[in-house]
Amino acid sequence: MTLTVNQKNTICGRLSVQAARRSAKLCLMKSEKPARRRPKIRADGDVLERQAALARLIARMSSDFVGLAPEQTDAAINRALETIGTFAGTDRSYVFLFRDDLRRAGNTHEWCAAGVAPQKERLQDIPAAALSWWMERLQTGKPIVIPSVADLPPEAAAERAFLEAQDVRSLIAVPMMPCGRLAGFLGFDAVRTPHGAGATSTWSC
Repeated sequence: MTLTVNQKNTICGRLSVQAARRSAKLCLMKSEKPARRRPKIRADGDVLERQAALARLIARMSSDFVGLAPEQTDAAINRALETIGTFAGTDRSYVFLFRDDLRRAGNTHEWCAAGVAPQKERLQDIPAAALSWWMERLQTGKPIVIPSVADLPPEAAAERAFLEAQDVRSLIAVPMMPCGRLAGFLGFDAVRTPHGAGATSTWSC
């Protein structure tokens, strides 16, 4: 199974699922790392400390992927999701990959906190066209930050229903864009208690 990636040059060619999983690995190592530029929002000392702690965590985690054999990638991604999810205090962390030229999506990896129901098995072969509001934002390459699912705008009614069916109260999604094209995303759900302002700032900066 492959994910077709159209490029002006042909360096990327066809991106396989294996390559997309490598993208998930790299994204877990790098993409959530706080940017060096000043955040758009004013960060207090606690947020800055959490950003620094997150950077240290990702640096330590990256050693798990050095010299990793392909057959070990899935287990390493699952461990990384648990590590980051535990640090962030989130209830569920996961990876989605797209296929069929971004027309379908599936949940490939998932970690859930104790007492939180897994959703992976029911989140397969999802038609991307049914979640157009979500897709438009992912394709900008910027994280999607939803502090309150209940407060989503009317144009995101389909996304609200989709998320509420999973008991999601707030979430953050980070696009994975190898070769500059969307291949999937990392997600972090809050089910029991919405993400606080500090957590949102930590991930969105």
